[in-house]
Amino acid sequence: MNESKQKRLQLFFSRLNNAKPVDTTEKVFELLTLILNEVENEFTNIPFSPALWMTDGRMYAPQTDSIRSTDSENIIRYRNRSHNTYIGKNGSIKIVSV
Repeated sequence: MNESKQKRLQLFFSRLNNAKPVDTTEKVFELLTLILNEVENEFTNIPFSPALWMTDGRMYAPQTDSIRSTDSENIIRYRNRSHNTYIGKNGSIKIVSV
């Protein structure tokens, strides 16, 4: 069964919102990755294969090679396909469509 990407994104945000807060960029990165992979594994039959991210239809967490600069030393920005993911050193998360 493959749920729509929109439905999977809603599930991801819901689970992220209900997750126990974390307080470092590393823990946020781990949490994002864990929750997104759980949702994709549960609601698609698309195998995990990051090399195929552009064509396979699966959503993937930010990758360390997608880090971009910001105006703040307290925020890390990850550039993704159609959005930026900002992670604060205090554990905050902001995802912005581009």
